[in-house]
Amino acid sequence: MKTKLLLFSLLLFLNIFAQKKVMDVFLGGKKVGYYVEEKTYVDSLIRIDERNKMRFEVYGNDVEIFSNSVSFYDRKWNIKKFFVSVKSKDISFFLNGYLQDDKFVIKTDLSGKEKTDILDVKGKKIIFNIESVDREILKENLFTLNPLNMKLEKVDIKFLKDESLKISGKTFASSKYLLKSESSTFYLWFDKKNRCVKSLSDQGIEMVLTDSVKEPTENFNILDYFKIEAKGNFRNIRKDNYAKYVIEGIKDKDLSNYRQIHKKDTLEVFRKTLNSEGFEEIKDSFYLMPDSSIISISERLFKESRFDTLTFIKKSMEFVNKKLKKKVFSGLVTPSQILKNSYGDCTEHSQLFASLLISKNVRVNVVSGLVFSEGQFFYHAWNNVFYKGKIYSIDPTFKQFEVDPSHIEISIGFPPQEVLLKNISGKIVIRRIK
Repeated sequence: MKTKLLLFSLLLFLNIFAQKKVMDVFLGGKKVGYYVEEKTYVDSLIRIDERNKMRFEVYGNDVEIFSNSVSFYDRKWNIKKFFVSVKSKDISFFLNGYLQDDKFVIKTDLSGKEKTDILDVKGKKIIFNIESVDREILKENLFTLNPLNMKLEKVDIKFLKDESLKISGKTFASSKYLLKSESSTFYLWFDKKNRCVKSLSDQGIEMVLTDSVKEPTENFNILDYFKIEAKGNFRNIRKDNYAKYVIEGIKDKDLSNYRQIHKKDTLEVFRKTLNSEGFEEIKDSFYLMPDSSIISISERLFKESRFDTLTFIKKSMEFVNKKLKKKVFSGLVTPSQILKNSYGDCTEHSQLFASLLISKNVRVNVVSGLVFSEGQFFYHAWNNVFYKGKIYSIDPTFKQFEVDPSHIEISIGFPPQEVLLKNISGKIVIRRIK
């Protein structure tokens, strides 16, 4: 009791004024978690504490992800320092940043691999969680940090309209804004107190103001939101060299590429590449960069291939397929950690394969899309490789050097799940007609 009184007295002495906000997190109208923000004004600083929990089911596996952060700003919303930690059953990492002479020093520890980045933040307003901003900051030169490549991205801000917003039976007079950066798009609704009371991301994640923290009543199967119905004859799809589909549920996007022809609502997919134009190399490298353990394996595989690059590519695919036990993984780790764990899903397979090839300067990327398996389509990731003027589409998870025509490519980028979600509109129906 004395300890509590002492702490209370200290809070009064420091002239603290605190504000708390709780938001429910939804995906496809189903609650999957919560977000709590506590904003404290301490003398000349603004302290923002945030914690987030998401819980869902993927392929029969329960996944819980926790994140906590604390950031400090001055009264003009100039960033001073921050700390972020993310934890799940499979992963634990942190980001720690502080200001030093108009430079922002950011240190990360991802699966034991430490990394330091130094960013120029002079004249820039930095935000780390879009829901924590006040509307008054939207007039500033706003940037957000992309943790995948540790780069600052300019946030373009556009006022859309004033509208009445109903939340849990309450009506809010709100202003709707569009915030867009290179890697993400958000719609934000602010009330008359300048608080963000609702947000909607291009990945379909919705956050809505609520009164108190409430756990989801049941695990949400994330695949229930992205329903992928398969209709037609898929009996010999693994051996077929061609398939034609009628496909619904992809956002307005032309899926035509080196092995796909998209016209209106029909999509033709070939096993062999039709051309080699438009190959895109992966932009992010931090999660794909090989270290000494990866380089050692690639050197061995290259020697076993008698120094023939195409044979090396095939042997790398076979190595990854054999080395990694097929298991759903809820984190994002380095290739060396994947190698140490010796398990993973399609993300880890495509990631490790790409890292092996990068170590020998082979041009490679990670693609995401859909694949048919066990009577339905699933979300999936595999690789494209460019060698001697030809693109090879390779799936180390399925051990396919040239993927079968049930592999429908939707997007390119890493991590594949994040890039994929931006191109999906919700329910997908795929009907094979040839």
